[in-house]
Amino acid sequence: MEYAEGQSRRSNVVLDGIGEEPGETWEQTEEKVKDILVDKLKLQRGIEIERAHRTGKPAANNTRPRPIVVKFLRFKVRSAVLERDKNLRGTNIYINEDYTDTVRMKRKELLPKLWEVRERDIYLPLDGGFVQRGVVPVVSGVHICLVEEQQRHHLRRRGGGGATETPPEEERRGRSNRDTT
Repeated sequence: MEYAEGQSRRSNVVLDGIGEEPGETWEQTEEKVKDILVDKLKLQRGIEIERAHRTGKPAANNTRPRPIVVKFLRFKVRSAVLERDKNLRGTNIYINEDYTDTVRMKRKELLPKLWEVRERDIYLPLDGGFVQRGVVPVVSGVHICLVEEQQRHHLRRRGGGGATETPPEEERRGRSNRDTT
């Protein structure tokens, strides 16, 4: 069931920060989205949007506009929109993928690990793919280890590659058993 819901959201994005008029119709919302796609994201006019609507109930004080869920007719258009989100820097408009509630909660749980890893100057997007200077960390639940360390451990277990039995703490400090003898 979760998979089917995720697939049905595949061509969707969520736009946040677009002003909302009282009594705004879905046609007006769709026009606002199309204007942003052309003016801010520099996409061609004529992009086919299957549906664009606001989610949730309007707030009584109307301080924050509701997000807009946009379903594109083609997945390629959705990809092009996400690739050009850099053009929105400096504005208060944000584009995100439309995840299921389960995925959204899991990503929220992983945020503290994301911040921890980024403090160590390793880039960790929430989808689990990481890259830093040729070193690729692997996430397993909440445990994060570097593939380089995994490979060294694998070589030690196999006894190949001239690896020593150096504990990982000493390896990180740049020492090895050969330095102490």
